[in-house]
Amino acid sequence: RACNVVIDILGGTDVVPELVENQYMMGQAKALRAHAYFYLTQYFTESYDPAAEILPIYITSLDQNGPKVTTQVIFDQIFEDLNDAVTLLNGFERAGKHQVDQNVAKGILAYVHAYVGNNEEAKDLTDEIILTNEFPLTTSAQAVGGFNDLATPSWMWGFDITLDTGLDLVSWWGQ
Repeated sequence: RACNVVIDILGGTDVVPELVENQYMMGQAKALRAHAYFYLTQYFTESYDPAAEILPIYITSLDQNGPKVTTQVIFDQIFEDLNDAVTLLNGFERAGKHQVDQNVAKGILAYVHAYVGNNEEAKDLTDEIILTNEFPLTTSAQAVGGFNDLATPSWMWGFDITLDTGLDLVSWWGQ
């Protein structure tokens, strides 16, 4: 819903905002909405079946209590949002790994392509991300301690949840 509120404020799903800063916000909101729907498809299904009715879809903040739609409808929206996000986030330089940038949107899009069997598209997007050299491979010395350091070079996206954050539930699931 929060993503839909941002998208609505910026003019709606079909609008490309005039201000570049607003394009970046729209791109982040669309990428996050797509990521959320993709996560829900993983949670509510065992495999990709385009004809199965699985979830309602809400593309405005006013939508509520809708009927379930097919997986195909959900994935069409996911692909549309992620393709829009990749375009809208072109040139965006994020302040930290907590923000979605173009590479993160491409990474989510690659993951969705792989899930539905579009392996060539997934490979191409992954290659684009790797070729930026923005995320070098993590060395064994950097990996000591597991996946608990957001500063690890190969991490593309994340949020550093610490006691200083001031949030009561200091865990991924708590967030």
